[in-house]
Amino acid sequence: LGLLNSGKTSIIEYLAGEYVFFFLIFSTSDINNPPIHTNGVVIRDLPFHNILFRFYDIGSFGANDSNVQESINSSNAAIYVIDGHTFQYNLKAFNELLETSSPSIVKRHLPIAVIINKAKDEATDNSQQQIEKAIESYFGSETKKKYIKMSQIDDSIFPVFQWIHDNAQ
Repeated sequence: LGLLNSGKTSIIEYLAGEYVFFFLIFSTSDINNPPIHTNGVVIRDLPFHNILFRFYDIGSFGANDSNVQESINSSNAAIYVIDGHTFQYNLKAFNELLETSSPSIVKRHLPIAVIINKAKDEATDNSQQQIEKAIESYFGSETKKKYIKMSQIDDSIFPVFQWIHDNAQ
């Protein structure tokens, strides 16, 4: 789960070994060739360290509350991907996402991983505090949580998926 351009699909592509190829072809540095946004929900099964993960890549275009709820109800964990660089501009939308998604996650006692992507500067440290405060207010202390902050998608993402495997229902 996450807002537009937070890196949700890019993380899945990285795990699948497709990210570098995708980035070279669809570089966001070319304004005439922007990234392709996920439309609706894309379901993808990926083996990772001998564990099969099913990802529900919920796009910002074409997804609705029923898509979110159906994906959560079919999941054993939830991952929030947040753009740490633009978080301050998207605080309202992030809270709306939490308001929509958190009741089902809390009801099902799902663990959540929070990936703060594009965390490149001091502003991200302030954003991380706001993110953790918002997550705590929506999920409380009973929900298992794992936070990771990264400046770019790389191998530092791997421990999150081991944590999910160890904590998922």
